[in-house]
Amino acid sequence: MSHHFRENNEVYQGFILSQVILETPCFEAYKMACRLRKEDISYRDFEYIYMQFAGGHTELDVVVPFVLRKVSKFFKEAVDGTTHHCKKFKMLVVPDCFQLTIDGYLVKYDFESNEISSGHEQIVTVHFCQNSFEAFEAAMTDIKVIMKNLTIDWLEIFDDIDDDNDTIELLFRVLQEVHEENLRDFRVTKLSIHLATDTHHIPLSAMMDSSFLKEVELGTHLSDNQVVPVLFAMDQWRNLENVVVRMSVPFDFLVMMAQLKRFEVNALLTVKEAQQLIQALSISDTFVGCKITCYDSILTATELARVVNLGEEGDKYDGFSHRVELDNGAALLISAEQEEEDGEIDLVLWIRKA
Repeated sequence: MSHHFRENNEVYQGFILSQVILETPCFEAYKMACRLRKEDISYRDFEYIYMQFAGGHTELDVVVPFVLRKVSKFFKEAVDGTTHHCKKFKMLVVPDCFQLTIDGYLVKYDFESNEISSGHEQIVTVHFCQNSFEAFEAAMTDIKVIMKNLTIDWLEIFDDIDDDNDTIELLFRVLQEVHEENLRDFRVTKLSIHLATDTHHIPLSAMMDSSFLKEVELGTHLSDNQVVPVLFAMDQWRNLENVVVRMSVPFDFLVMMAQLKRFEVNALLTVKEAQQLIQALSISDTFVGCKITCYDSILTATELARVVNLGEEGDKYDGFSHRVELDNGAALLISAEQEEEDGEIDLVLWIRKA
């Protein structure tokens, strides 16, 4: 089969056309083609043929025995219900290029050389664009094709560009278009957002299917600490099991996070707030464990030990240094590490339900 698939162009293009008719997303069909040919295929070449067929153009090398047509409503619903799966999908935006990585397969769109390159371990140039705009347009087209009806275990969006760059704005317009065309929310289990501005965190989260989303990670660039509480109040966050926020969050929000299974945040705690947090964690029916980092902390490990009656450090409890028995009958395992440099104290707390 692989021999015919490699050397018989009619078989190869016939396969692509069949996937178009079945409405298999382009990248999913591409991965199947690579498996059948038992070799890497140029994604750009594959996508070109796929898009030609999808647009109704059949004047390619192969004379096709059937005509592209709209399928019945029943068949369309069956196709839409089919799971097209990706373990990790990463979008990286930097000033000179845009990168898509899908399950280890990298496609790079270079805005300086106007080259598009791709591959798994070895990246090779597969297409030359006339200008940077064409390279960017190719990237946006690929996103539309790849993300159609795609279920993603881990979606990561990362940018490292200036605030006045409109690349991110255009990217999110494309994501909104895909979201609208899919007629359903994005099915993502873990969402990682590392953006230079706060503008898109809320609209991006709103595109997620709440029944799929279980984990959210927010980067360090958030400047408005009110964004996180707004996100937490959204329907998309109701089933979250783990949240990682790499910035300082308000104490009220920290207490709200006690209803999650796991979380990791930066926060500043007073003695009173530490007591309140311990109490909130102890009575939570869902809490399992957390990590709280207090940079330039006003709370020391000694004060923490006093207010929650940690007592002397004894034998390790499953890797934790202290076990705390609370008045309500609950117990927590706590470890506290303190570092002091130039008069500033950094306190890291690990807390887990016993």
